[in-house]
Amino acid sequence: MIYVAAFPENGDSEDVYAAFAASRAYTDALRSSRNDKTIRQSLAGLRALLFLLRLRGEDASSLVLERAEGGKPRFVSGPQFNISHSGGLAVCALSDSPVGVDIERLRPMRDPIALADRFFAPAEKAAVRASEAPSEAFLEVWVKKEAILKLSGRGIDGRLDEIDTTATDIPVFALGHDGERYVAAVAGEGVTLAAGDIPWSPVQRSKR
Repeated sequence: MIYVAAFPENGDSEDVYAAFAASRAYTDALRSSRNDKTIRQSLAGLRALLFLLRLRGEDASSLVLERAEGGKPRFVSGPQFNISHSGGLAVCALSDSPVGVDIERLRPMRDPIALADRFFAPAEKAAVRASEAPSEAFLEVWVKKEAILKLSGRGIDGRLDEIDTTATDIPVFALGHDGERYVAAVAGEGVTLAAGDIPWSPVQRSKR
């Protein structure tokens, strides 16, 4: 089962640092960062991760965080997780098998149809063109693509049009926080259970 939660960028940092007691090297490096935005985003992601670990009855103090190639956090040994940030929210997905998650703040885009023509598969382009809200339709496809790439361990490699998300069952969720609207997608095996104080609502769109 995949567990997901979203947390805002404000909250108690000391509780997070104390909870991951075995990850001193990781948390010390985070404390020493001079980028306040990086610190806020990282702590929000770790709060979500901590929440999900506790939900599963796991002790975060026995798990060791490290940075994988590319800077992505992971456990040296333990469950799999993935974190994404957008606007003032961080979202985390936790599972016993590989998982990918992505979140985007919904916002007007300059030319979502042109972007879809550049990066999307034919069926995805058609979905964006047919939508009454093309910016939202674009971002819904985008988070699914990102989640798939994160699940596979690949980065954005310029071949996004080879991934057709309309042929997948990847769940997409709508979230709201502090007057902003977000969309998130989760890729992986098993049932997705959304939890936490920020509600997750499935986006109901048929495959095209």
